[in-house]
Amino acid sequence: MSSLDKTMARMGIAMDGPIKVDYSGGAAVKKSFVTEATIDVEAEGIEACRKLVRDHEIKCERMEQKIKDTPATKKAKAAGGELFVLREKLEKLKGNGDYRAAMTFVRKFDDEQKDAKREEKEKMEELIMTPGSDSKAMVAPVAVASESAHFEVDVEVAAVVQSAVEGSEGAQAQLQAGAGAMIYASEVKAEVASFVAAANAKIDAKLKRVPTRDDALKTVKALLWNPPAIFPSLPTILMLLGEAKLKSQPDGKATQLCTEVATAGLTLKSVLDLALPAVLAHTGSAAGSNWQVKLACIGIAKEVIRRLAEPGNCPKQLHLCMPTVLKALNAAAEDKRKEVKAAAAEFLEELASAEASISDEEAAILAERQDRARAEVSLCELVEPLRSYIESVVVACCIEAPNGSAAEALVEAELRSMVPVSAGSAVAAFKLAPAIERIFSAEA
Repeated sequence: MSSLDKTMARMGIAMDGPIKVDYSGGAAVKKSFVTEATIDVEAEGIEACRKLVRDHEIKCERMEQKIKDTPATKKAKAAGGELFVLREKLEKLKGNGDYRAAMTFVRKFDDEQKDAKREEKEKMEELIMTPGSDSKAMVAPVAVASESAHFEVDVEVAAVVQSAVEGSEGAQAQLQAGAGAMIYASEVKAEVASFVAAANAKIDAKLKRVPTRDDALKTVKALLWNPPAIFPSLPTILMLLGEAKLKSQPDGKATQLCTEVATAGLTLKSVLDLALPAVLAHTGSAAGSNWQVKLACIGIAKEVIRRLAEPGNCPKQLHLCMPTVLKALNAAAEDKRKEVKAAAAEFLEELASAEASISDEEAAILAERQDRARAEVSLCELVEPLRSYIESVVVACCIEAPNGSAAEALVEAELRSMVPVSAGSAVAAFKLAPAIERIFSAEA
């Protein structure tokens, strides 16, 4: 503490932040760029506030990138220099009153939703796990708070998932048949979303217990057509790669199933967002000291990336994500275990020798489209269990497609299995066409 600080403390004078003294007689107080809000967040509503926050964060990210790209010379850092000006602009963006008010509103709303969903998840688990539950009560819909579209868990659907993870071969076969294949005693309004909600609530816990593990793995295999139902369990399945006594797997290992889960989806349109990050994480610290898991995950990552790079899948999006891939593999190449180090180094050499799929100019255009797509699709009314999956699919399809109509066709193909045949178009069922049109209209 400086002598000035001690003196002010003795006098009982509080300071909001540090004061720089210029010893010429004055004090240079750090400039504040925080402004007052000009909007009424309650009147604007959650979706408008969410869009405002997302758009503003994109501006902040771009400004931060400009700062990183600017050489940190003395001239640039001095008052009035390029870096000085850029940093002031960033502070002004972060201090914008409307942005701060909207962000606070969104965070509060999301926290309340998380609490409500957690309570509802606990209720659902209790209902479907209670021995001797009244069958009429079992089929009664349970309301779940959602940030956009209303969603009710169809508990009769959830009960099928529960039976599957407990070892019912009939239930596993029913799940494998896909959306719209089952006949229920009650009216089912959200079959696929209910599959997802129930699977996310039950499978992971069963995987972690040896007596129930094999039945849980069979349930995962039965749900390969439904990526959002199985992606959350991928980290747990990856940790089984070090074991060689899994009865449900042909060779006793989880390698094939991990690869199938990590490449789920017709053209892998959600894999880069929802599956590959888990695989890459387990090439390093997420696997702890288990080098067998790290080594196996490098092999799985290689297969996933090979599939992603194929025409018709996600070569352009993969190009945008390659820095993240390289960062994970470079870390693995420094592993203490020689097998892991060698596998990572070999994979890095393969990637280095591969030709770039797109030019830097096209990559910049696609990066902007990706930001725009994430902002637009976040405003769509989607049921919560399917939200992150559908958002990832739409974003990926918009990156890969040359125009809006082509993007719609890609989305339709990827999401078709998520709606029953009677529902017709998946794009129409999830009301995605307006968002896709807006994403591409900005480039017209």
